[in-house]
Amino acid sequence: MLRILGILALLSPLAVRATDAAAITRQGNGKGAAPCMACHGVDGGGMAVNGYPRLAGLDAAYLRQQLDDFASGARANPVMQPNASALSGDERAALAKYYSALPLPARPAAPPAASVSAKVPSLSRPCRQTARTGSGRESLRSASRSLRIAAAMASGMVMPAIVSAQVSV
Repeated sequence: MLRILGILALLSPLAVRATDAAAITRQGNGKGAAPCMACHGVDGGGMAVNGYPRLAGLDAAYLRQQLDDFASGARANPVMQPNASALSGDERAALAKYYSALPLPARPAAPPAASVSAKVPSLSRPCRQTARTGSGRESLRSASRSLRIAAAMASGMVMPAIVSAQVSV
């Protein structure tokens, strides 16, 4: 009986090795993988402004495939490759399952366009000179568009790289 218990005691760490994905997201895995929340946020919502995507609510199989691709080098990223490579297969699977179970983070509501233009009355309606002559309509449209883009950026709806491409056109 003691012999069986001794064998079970030696094998139990191998058989019961559960991966705590929540701990990895907060602290890393202690083997080279950084805490996920440092880039992807506490709620998995990501930091779009910095280029870190949302993971919360994505499909577990998709997340697992991305982590496996980073670990194998099939997908290149200077931040994710070393982190995914430092994770075991079980840890990658646990993290994929963990993030897929998280709810989508709440996004702040975008301010209505009327409230944005009300703050800048000169852009909400043309001056008398412009109304009479018709000059400056293009610059008014351009300024109004820039204001809408700025409001979208402030609400987190648009990434800056996309906005800069739109503004330069």
